[in-house]
Amino acid sequence: MSAFAELWSSLKSVRGAGLVDAQALRSFSIFSDLSRQQAEKLNDHLHERRFQAGEVIFDRGQNGHALYLIRAGDVSVQYWDGKTDQEVARLATGDFFGEVALLCDEVGRTAKVVALTECRCLALFRESLNHISIRDPALGVLVYRDISSALAQRLSNITKSIDGEVKVVGAPAT
Repeated sequence: MSAFAELWSSLKSVRGAGLVDAQALRSFSIFSDLSRQQAEKLNDHLHERRFQAGEVIFDRGQNGHALYLIRAGDVSVQYWDGKTDQEVARLATGDFFGEVALLCDEVGRTAKVVALTECRCLALFRESLNHISIRDPALGVLVYRDISSALAQRLSNITKSIDGEVKVVGAPAT
């Protein structure tokens, strides 16, 4: 089986499968301001993806296609310092990563993300967000605004860490 076929066979549609409800989706900080109806619409476009401990979810420089919401498990966000991969963040259930992929298709992944434990994630693909934005512009605007706000906060944290004001650990990369 090709790598592409393996990826698609490991994806499972969330809607109708009972894997998440609107309230659970709204428990993720990035989607906390969505109404129940908006969360249900977004839920129609999510897919579950499972990763084994030690599995590379994506590597720095790869083309990104999805935002991941961590339903269960822990991941390590790593940055190559020229010698080794250095952990810059450790994320757990309720966190998210990969948001840059929803905004820019020409920008490769900025970090490597590795599952530390068995992980269950919800994936929102760029193509799905584009579809949502066409069918429900108000929802599309909210999702893009929430992603932009998350990126702005993370950029602020990184800037502060460079200035020595805060540690990078806990400031997730994309």
